[in-house]
Amino acid sequence: MNEVRLIFNQFKLLLFFLYCGFSLLISSQLLAEESPHIEDDQEKQSTVIVVAKKVPNEQEQSTSSKSVIELKESDGRMVSVDELIEKEAGIRIRRYGGMGAYSTVSIRGSTSNQVNVYLDGIPLNHAGMGEVNLSSLNADSLSQIEIRRNGDTAGSPIGGALHLKTAKKRETESGFKVGTAIGSFDTYRGIAEVWGGEKFKYDISTKAESSNQNFKFHNDNGTPVLNSLDDFEDTRQNAYYKNYFATMRFGFNLWNTDYNVLNDTAKTENGLPGPIARQTKRTYTELLRNTTGLSTDTKALGFDWLRLENRIFFTEYQNQFHDPDQEYDPTTPHSFSRLRSYGLHIAPTIYWLDYYQTLKFFFSTEREGFWKERRNRFQERVERLPTKTRSRQTARFEDEATFYNDRLILTASAEYQHIVDRFPEQDWRFRSIFDEDPTYKENHLQNYAGGAKVVVYREAENDFYIKANGSTGSRYPLFVELFGQPGAIIGNTNLKPEKSDTIEGGIGSQLQKPADLSLNANFELIGFERKVKDLILFVPNSQFSVRPENVDQARIRGIEASLKLETLEMIKLYANYSWQKAINES
Repeated sequence: MNEVRLIFNQFKLLLFFLYCGFSLLISSQLLAEESPHIEDDQEKQSTVIVVAKKVPNEQEQSTSSKSVIELKESDGRMVSVDELIEKEAGIRIRRYGGMGAYSTVSIRGSTSNQVNVYLDGIPLNHAGMGEVNLSSLNADSLSQIEIRRNGDTAGSPIGGALHLKTAKKRETESGFKVGTAIGSFDTYRGIAEVWGGEKFKYDISTKAESSNQNFKFHNDNGTPVLNSLDDFEDTRQNAYYKNYFATMRFGFNLWNTDYNVLNDTAKTENGLPGPIARQTKRTYTELLRNTTGLSTDTKALGFDWLRLENRIFFTEYQNQFHDPDQEYDPTTPHSFSRLRSYGLHIAPTIYWLDYYQTLKFFFSTEREGFWKERRNRFQERVERLPTKTRSRQTARFEDEATFYNDRLILTASAEYQHIVDRFPEQDWRFRSIFDEDPTYKENHLQNYAGGAKVVVYREAENDFYIKANGSTGSRYPLFVELFGQPGAIIGNTNLKPEKSDTIEGGIGSQLQKPADLSLNANFELIGFERKVKDLILFVPNSQFSVRPENVDQARIRGIEASLKLETLEMIKLYANYSWQKAINES
């Protein structure tokens, strides 16, 4: 099996090099066609050749399926990130309660921990949980949400990625805004924003919202079939939530370099109401997240064809579970966990304009540490679990080639990841260098992607195109899967990363005022197939414990259609359709 996988990886690497050679061949032919051939001296004297300087195109040329949501229209509305994206094709939101409750995203049938989430390029996923709670994100501070539906993006995730971007586009250069909202079930919301500056720009957005969500419901008293005489109308208890957000962004330019500082803080508190037949009263969870990042962007770094982007970041999560009346667990009613993540990203871009190509490189080193405490009802520490750490180094190369005035677009990428996990148990802290450490896990991942887009018809700014893309993706096991959890989950350090192969293709069109009509429209029809293998499944190991194993695999097929239409500058129509079929092949 390992030999087959090695041959398959070598085949994908061969296809990548064949793509590079093919794009260079087309480039050389186009250069030969553009070279002027002037034969006689008389023509040389009468002909003036003007060569314009080629300008780098900073817009990404993608051949994979993606959607971009501009959030200018969401200003002033009481809306969350999950509500903004749930109507897009291929998106499914899973909520564990009402408004403000824990919510996760699935793209094209993936699990929530197979989807990466980035805030201005800073990863929000971590090895402690894997998935990201969308209700802990400040939608009012965002300017754009980009949805990537396959592994053709940084990190090569199986289920795609969400790229959240701040830097809101304001209607004025400086100003402030204050707003409030009131709703049913004791729902309140308040926002305050201020922005401005010329050389030193600032943009600060704060928001606070809460709701009791004490709605009425029919309580069957735990006997839905046997006895309906004890049913009664009840009020939902302890389903409240409180959210507090603060997003600060500062920017300035120095020595031809743009500097941007981001600090995003979120504090959420959610009551855990429990089952209907046995509602809780004071059990709740608290989450505190603070993300800080400094990014630089230098265009024309010494040469017109070189651009350098850098980023450093630090993120801390603090998660607490409170059960003062021991309504959930009579043994350890409180718990506290903390995760710290930091890293460095370096992303140079080379605009190889003479050969119609843009070469992008991405190098990163990241590290995160996670530890957890179990506490009693007096908030005294009962047990402190050993600290788990993960180090990840990534090297990625992307090539975007555009020919024939952007009528033919070719893309290819290759990514390598080196991941090291450590879980130093007490018995192994003072070990011999010759002893094997069972709490040390190292792995290497390689992923590839490539695609093509052909514009078969173009008139002015109206295009009709076909495109296809293929990519591989992976998800590395989480800490709880590798090292387990005392009393409930038995760790398995022999777990392999989940892997996927995705292919997609379809047609699309972009219309901007065709035949002088007041109409703008974007339409896409995409079919895809994704095969996921080595899926991690928790298998019962005994009556009281489970153990994760690579025993599952699945094939997902689907069709996605999306239409965005604007006319008369006031009428907008958005329509999306998704059809999926998942086959369990385990």
